[in-house]
Amino acid sequence: MTEPETSPVGQSFEVFSKIFGYGIVLLFLVCTGLIVPIVQMGWILASGWFFFLQRTASEITVNAGSIRWFFVALLLLTLFGHWTAVWLTRACADVASAESVVPKLSNWPLRRSIVLIATILSCFTAGVCLVGMTHEFVWIATSKAPLTKIGGSRLAARRSQSRNNLQQLELAFWNFHDDKGTQGFPESMTFNEPGQLRHGWATALLPYFDQSQLYDKIRLKLPWSADENRPSFEKGVWAFQNPAISKNTDETGYSTIHYAANSLVLQPGRKRPMKEITDGTSNTILAGEVNANFEPWGKPGNCRNPQLGINKSPNGFGSPFKGGAQLMLADGSVRFVSDNIDPKVLNALATPQGGETVGDF
Repeated sequence: MTEPETSPVGQSFEVFSKIFGYGIVLLFLVCTGLIVPIVQMGWILASGWFFFLQRTASEITVNAGSIRWFFVALLLLTLFGHWTAVWLTRACADVASAESVVPKLSNWPLRRSIVLIATILSCFTAGVCLVGMTHEFVWIATSKAPLTKIGGSRLAARRSQSRNNLQQLELAFWNFHDDKGTQGFPESMTFNEPGQLRHGWATALLPYFDQSQLYDKIRLKLPWSADENRPSFEKGVWAFQNPAISKNTDETGYSTIHYAANSLVLQPGRKRPMKEITDGTSNTILAGEVNANFEPWGKPGNCRNPQLGINKSPNGFGSPFKGGAQLMLADGSVRFVSDNIDPKVLNALATPQGGETVGDF
């Protein structure tokens, strides 16, 4: 039984109804102002990756050794997967040949294995991206840090990048601590045998976040300020720079760092092992953001006392983001700490062996 055809008048009315409905929805979005964030979000999703690469391309370092090992591992995975698929295909074909009713299976082509491996890698990459997007969305939605009305999304992105920098430094601190032969957090400053000043903690962390090439160019037996070391310390390091701060060099041309370590934890000339942080790593500040008196990242020291308060002193911890600052705790977490935090709680977080009781913050 055939359905009756729609008349030309009915077809015209159906088209008009769709256009009218879409027009009403568009008018509603325009009148309520919802069209602006929708278009803005679409533009960001479509072109944001391009502008991000444009800003960060100069800071990307390529590790040729890691790339070579990746392709070697990928080739071995593809060959192993292909040989396994061929073996299974032949085994199934032998079983099928014994049954006259079941047709014999064809051979497994190499291109099918390549497509399968490419599909697996694409799914893995998409999963990693989805986890990262979910993490950043949840952090922005639950963060105690306030968003300004103007440029709020841009400030949130910069704050998120600064948080990522602190997480990279935290990982470098722990890798340094656990590295064979160190067994402790780096010294705030190093000395040679006569007691002359040499280098700081930031230099010691370079090999632990893909800055080995820069680290190898530094002559550690010479002072950081030696002429031979100047080209290395004039180079900006992405993990040391807060994207919300435009001052990236000092008056003499050295590249600056927008983070500082806790002067009560890192010690001059001595590595502090984690076991000495008896107050607990989750109750002890290791480093954090600063917003004034920026030091060259290669300069020994670069430590501040959290007991000076948050955004209370140019020589203490602070942030260009209003309301507080992001601090790195010794357990690997990064917390946004309000500048109105109880001074007693902040003092307890500052000391590694004070024995104080740390409340909520």
